[in-house]
Amino acid sequence: MDLGVELVVVGFVRDGAGDVVRMRRVRGRARGRGMESEKMSEPVRTKIQLRFCDTDALGHINNTVFTQYSELGRMDLFAAAGAQVTSLILARIAVDFVRQVQLDDEVVVESRIAKIGKTSIVVAQELLADGEVAAKMECVVVYFDYDAQRPAPVPGTWREAFGFAEEV
Repeated sequence: MDLGVELVVVGFVRDGAGDVVRMRRVRGRARGRGMESEKMSEPVRTKIQLRFCDTDALGHINNTVFTQYSELGRMDLFAAAGAQVTSLILARIAVDFVRQVQLDDEVVVESRIAKIGKTSIVVAQELLADGEVAAKMECVVVYFDYDAQRPAPVPGTWREAFGFAEEV
């Protein structure tokens, strides 16, 4: 089923200093899924460019930057569904650290929607270093009406795009 949502996935290529040197856009159409078992079962994968400034005195990636990597993954996840993130605020983030990450590791954040409530969305993420789970993260974002200064219902088009159309 065509949801009438145009997907625009934006990918950034960064140089060694972390500056954006090229931007890539991919266009398409969002298609709904009719069965519960087909909810965006494949996570959105975000390759992370590690920087020397991400390391600490012990030479591994400092745990404080894992939340920044989580944010990059969330942005890609919502972009994959064509969702504008201007009305989302982060309400909670939890990180379970599994193993150290080194500067020369290849790092990917896998992100998926775990649940959509009335006004909130739970994002489950795994940070992989050289293919091994290095951290598990769970984020709760709230759809927010900045004019009224309070949470607002998650739009139906978002629910459909993520395969949660029938839930509340």
